[in-house]
Amino acid sequence: MLKISLFLGLNALVLYAHAQKQAIAWGDEFKLKKGSSNISVIHTDKSGVYLQENHLAMKSYYVIGASTRESASLVKLDNHLQEVYRSDFNKELKGKEFEIFFAFWDKLLIVVSD
Repeated sequence: MLKISLFLGLNALVLYAHAQKQAIAWGDEFKLKKGSSNISVIHTDKSGVYLQENHLAMKSYYVIGASTRESASLVKLDNHLQEVYRSDFNKELKGKEFEIFFAFWDKLLIVVSD
């Protein structure tokens, strides 16, 4: 009886130790654009994840200095965190200050100030 108990206990210990073995599988790296200052999650759905990537853009420049404004890019990642597309709104935001992306129902809105 002692041999059976010892055998069962040893098997349980081996199975427990094997079940705790960790395996990490790394995916491809997500590449940020040069000059990005912040990244945040805007919205998630069944098709993927929408990210906001902030960066500074030139607002106006003078002989002795320049002023900058904050601009943003919209990045969509699929369920496996692979980049699907990236939209930069520098042209549309020219002369305006970016505030936030806003998810409303099935649409993403961009809020800016003048």
